Amino acid sequence: MGHFSETCLIFGLVALASGCAVPQGEAAPSEASPFASPTRFVCDADREMTILGAGESLQIVSPRGVEVVLPPSPPGQQSRFQEPPYSLVVDDAEALWMVNGKSPIACKR
Repeated sequence: MGHFSETCLIFGLVALASGCAVPQGEAAPSEASPFASPTRFVCDADREMTILGAGESLQIVSPRGVEVVLPPSPPGQQSRFQEPPYSLVVDDAEALWMVNGKSPIACKR
């Protein structure tokens, strides 16, 4: 590799690395929660569920009226949330609310 190519490669890598750096004391940008405002789902058996983003977790008023906060499980994604005995699987238009020992409840936006 010639001197010019090596120099371009080095400067390119430095520019790339510096663009990814997060200044000390600032949080890294994260993907915005799809539940930044309260989102209402209509569920089976004439029930409803409300979801609101709380950082990476979700604040939920379940179809049975229980208020819970569920963290992502596994961390870092935005479709599966769990804190035993509760779990929630959610996509753009549908959600499935589950409680250990009870029948799952399907919901839609």
